[in-house]
Amino acid sequence: MKRFLVIIITLTVFFNAWAQDSTATGGNGYGIKTVVLDAGHGGKDPGAQSNGYKEKDVTLKIVKLLGAKIKKEYPDVNVIYTRDSDVFIELRERTNIANRNHADLFISVHCNANKKTAPYGTETYVMGLHKSKENLDVSKRENASILLEDNYQENYDGYDPNSDESNIIFTLLQNVHLDQSLTLAKNIQDRYESRGRYNRGVKQAGFLVLYTASMPSILTEVGFITNAQDRAYLVSASGQDEIAQNIFEAFRQYKRNVEGLPDDTESYGKAYTPPAEVKAEQVTVEKQTAQAATEKKKEAKTATYYKIQFMTTSSKVNTNDKKFSKMKTISYTKVDNKYKYTTGKFTSKSEAQEYLKTVKKMGYKDAFIVEVTE
Repeated sequence: MKRFLVIIITLTVFFNAWAQDSTATGGNGYGIKTVVLDAGHGGKDPGAQSNGYKEKDVTLKIVKLLGAKIKKEYPDVNVIYTRDSDVFIELRERTNIANRNHADLFISVHCNANKKTAPYGTETYVMGLHKSKENLDVSKRENASILLEDNYQENYDGYDPNSDESNIIFTLLQNVHLDQSLTLAKNIQDRYESRGRYNRGVKQAGFLVLYTASMPSILTEVGFITNAQDRAYLVSASGQDEIAQNIFEAFRQYKRNVEGLPDDTESYGKAYTPPAEVKAEQVTVEKQTAQAATEKKKEAKTATYYKIQFMTTSSKVNTNDKKFSKMKTISYTKVDNKYKYTTGKFTSKSEAQEYLKTVKKMGYKDAFIVEVTE
């Protein structure tokens, strides 16, 4: 931990000195030319999971939609993905990709999670001190991905994601682009809120995926995959597209500010209509969901039971007769002018087999088990 602390302090001094000579554009003086988009988790690291849905799948879809929106409006901006498929990328490599490409901005997309299902809404983080236990818990959960990496203790100088001490010491490295990062984070949260999402605020915490970034960087938690309402939104095509649109508009606002252009505030609170292909996909998803719900309901209404057929007659008999008094529930079905009588109703075949022995002892030697679906 001592070595880790020394490295942090050294990096802090270096980056602060470097930042003083940099412009507000990330150090290149020419505006936003390269942005790195990071889809949280991937491959063997599924991230948070709930009801069969995985964080890694949701974040990848959102990031690819976001990248397409940036390229459409700004063809000259170089959009780089830390991953564009379901692969595992180490946390340190994600910001290394941004640093190697001299990126002007780093945006990491994640889904939040909680042991309780009630929490919901969005929050966006910048690199900084944990100001609450909740912030610390979020960063510890996201940082735990390093446990899937080879030699993580060596690569991260003894950092232990399960240790509060490691996380607290780790946050001594303050984001040297804190002001710019906070501006982008606030833009994103404002956009979420303008379209009805619950705004949990802009926060600071020690995320490994941000701590070596040499440019403004944020990590946005787009909703709780563990909350039913949030989850339905996160996994829908229209929800993913709207999230990407919100982040894109925040990026556009940030880019205009950095490049000295007028504020772009006209879209705040403005309703957003997804592209036709997204709406078509959403209709398909909704139909499939409705169909699955109907089928599930049908399955719930039908069940298999076992009964004992003990008698077949050409005319109806009085089942209230004393000779049937020791039998369990008696019912009949009419097939080809014949009345087939059954007794009992069991969910288990073994129970039916036991009762069959009893019925045969009553004198119905030819009795047998029938399977009935109701």
